[in-house]
Amino acid sequence: MFLVMMSMLTVQAETQRNTIHIVSDLWPGATLEDGSGLYWELVKQAFALEDINVTTSHMPYARSVEQVVHGNADAWLASYPDEVQAAVYSKHHIDVDEILAISDCDMPLHSQDDLRNRTLAWLRGYRFDRYLNVPVDIHEVDSQEHALKMLLSGHGLNAYLTPATLYEPSIQKSAFIDAELKVTPLMQLPLLIGFRNTQRGIRMRDAFDRGFAQLLQQGEVARLYQRYNWGLYQPQMPDDSLRLAKPSDTHPAH
Repeated sequence: MFLVMMSMLTVQAETQRNTIHIVSDLWPGATLEDGSGLYWELVKQAFALEDINVTTSHMPYARSVEQVVHGNADAWLASYPDEVQAAVYSKHHIDVDEILAISDCDMPLHSQDDLRNRTLAWLRGYRFDRYLNVPVDIHEVDSQEHALKMLLSGHGLNAYLTPATLYEPSIQKSAFIDAELKVTPLMQLPLLIGFRNTQRGIRMRDAFDRGFAQLLQQGEVARLYQRYNWGLYQPQMPDDSLRLAKPSDTHPAH
């Protein structure tokens, strides 16, 4: 009986060692409730090459991060670089977020320096100030409509920053907005996997990066992007001044 129990415990430990629990918000086409979608396919295939099984669950983004930080999950999708100090991040990104600056047409916007000391708004929780290399004043909002109303009412707001995937141009054409607004691509931020900063988390992070590198080499990442009609995967991030700030210029993570 003792030997049977020991054998069962050994099998259970090995199963746990070779299984990773990842949490994510629900994003159309990327992370679906049934565990399908582009991001889930990329992640599952990368870990499968390392003989690691992926289990998934879904909850709002902020709660996903909390689940990992508090030890209730192993990793979350999809983080900007260094969002949380108590985490380690994949070297490879699964996607790229194009960040837009929505501003009045009279406001010049050719580089991040044009945002210096300006008042910017973005959706609560995004903290784009970490990735800007100039000081700015911050106003968090709960909706795009609120930000655009502020922008056009002359209440001191200079621009609204948002991921392109969340920008709804139809709101700009609604009854309360008659003026034209300028939409400027400001920077690109890689979407990474955030892991708990533990030996297990680091081992899982390294396993993902090895598996994803194989997927890239085999052309599987490009094939999945094509199958999901997701455009082209960008293997390298741009480094000009309109894009990511240098690591030394980013703000401390919360």
